[in-house]
Amino acid sequence: LCRFIGAKGCFSGAVITAISWNLAECTPSKVAPDWWSSSESKASVASIISSKKPIIVALQEAPEDLFLALNHDYKLVGKTKSHAPGVVMLLIRKDIDWEPETTLIG
Repeated sequence: LCRFIGAKGCFSGAVITAISWNLAECTPSKVAPDWWSSSESKASVASIISSKKPIIVALQEAPEDLFLALNHDYKLVGKTKSHAPGVVMLLIRKDIDWEPETTLIG
């Protein structure tokens, strides 16, 4: 369990927004244009997350360097290796005062 405290007080009963996304290492899909690369995929993912501004972001099969594109708005709660290429990472928006009640491993 976690407790979230924001600039306007505790989030008791408030809506907590989240995005959970399996990124398949940002590998371009088979239907993507020929010019589309994993760099475009990473930039697009970062742009979508930044525009939606969720409080929590859970990414599966994420390229490890994707966090560099998100670290101005998000802090890393934890990450671990995935069964597939990439990592599983949990991020929380930096403007949220977050205190874990347990120690996260990873």
